[in-house]
Amino acid sequence: MTAPGPGLDPAQVARFRADVTDTLGAPLAADGVLALAVSGGPDSMAMLALSVAAFPARVRAATVDHGLRAAAADEAAMVARWCSSRGVPHHTLLLREPIGTAAVQATARALRYDALAHWVVASGAIALATAHHVDDQAETLLMRAVRGTGPAGLAGVRLQRTHACSGGAGRFTIIRPLLGWRRGELRAIVTDGAIPFVDDPSNDDAHFE
Repeated sequence: MTAPGPGLDPAQVARFRADVTDTLGAPLAADGVLALAVSGGPDSMAMLALSVAAFPARVRAATVDHGLRAAAADEAAMVARWCSSRGVPHHTLLLREPIGTAAVQATARALRYDALAHWVVASGAIALATAHHVDDQAETLLMRAVRGTGPAGLAGVRLQRTHACSGGAGRFTIIRPLLGWRRGELRAIVTDGAIPFVDDPSNDDAHFE
């Protein structure tokens, strides 16, 4: 078994590996590929570091750049550099479709979701992991309660769901292996491990409801 990287607790790596197994419903196959949505925020960078340690040579990462913020290209480049230093294939998915001023976040999320969907299917990955954690779960439930989404909406964020690509390009599974982790735990992983990250709140919008 490959040793965890600097600053990573072997117990945390084992815990993450078990969480991925639980969300997939089976261990990741020896030739299986796990795709990651990595924004560059502390949550997704912690997930990236844990994944590399838990599943060496079986991880692919992607960062979406909508061109909505000047810093987005630099953030994607930061993720790409870290991935390169660990031998992890990384793709920056550039989206340049115009987004109106109304419901910008919802539109951007839908476009990002679709870009990642096509990338996951093309990469042959078994699933796409996102960095939703337990604090996101609580915040999502609160927002849905405020919006009055009803009992179904109050079910919260699911550990696993299936998503279909636009244009009938295929289907893939989204998993959230960090739903049992706290935001503070994930931040400690990146700070203790000297793993680069950016603290722009918009980065955490890489999570999917």
